Amino acid sequence: MDDGPAPGTAKVLDLLRRKHVRATFFVVGERAVRSPALLRRMVREGHVVGSHSWNHPEFLGLSARRLRRQLFRADRAIRRATGQRPRLMRPPFGEVTPEVRTACGALGEAVVLWDVDPRDWKDREADTVVKRVLKHARRGSIILTHDSLKSTRSAYPRIIDGLRKRGFTLVTVPQLFARRMHAGRVYLHA
Repeated sequence: MDDGPAPGTAKVLDLLRRKHVRATFFVVGERAVRSPALLRRMVREGHVVGSHSWNHPEFLGLSARRLRRQLFRADRAIRRATGQRPRLMRPPFGEVTPEVRTACGALGEAVVLWDVDPRDWKDREADTVVKRVLKHARRGSIILTHDSLKSTRSAYPRIIDGLRKRGFTLVTVPQLFARRMHAGRVYLHA
């Protein structure tokens, strides 16, 4: 889940607890600073917290220095909130360059993209999001969603139930890769 923590993230965590699901949250550093208790709760409840940059800029327009600063500031915010350094990073807009891979490698972070994008950021209709996820999810898929969007938050119960009905087991990104992830390497699906 991307772009949080947001005001509705606590309700997502409530749902995940009720459904016995562990998720991976890619958080924006400046939002993490404002909601450290939510990050602590994520970790306490068995979720994985990864970085999604400090303030979600387009990486393609950044100098290597500004890119490193984005990642470092986000990491510091996550570390202060959770006591743990993130091991995963999802670049905003999926923008991966050699500089992104190098910077993540230096920080000890794997780069995580996705293979299922229900375009919840564009089409903010829960029914549409549910249909797209269920249609495109395959064994080993990494699904991109945004817990910052109300329409997506309302889609999560049906997504979870629909995936389970199809026989999927929902896991965190490190579980998907059996914890064999390497810093600086890009992961799209298992």
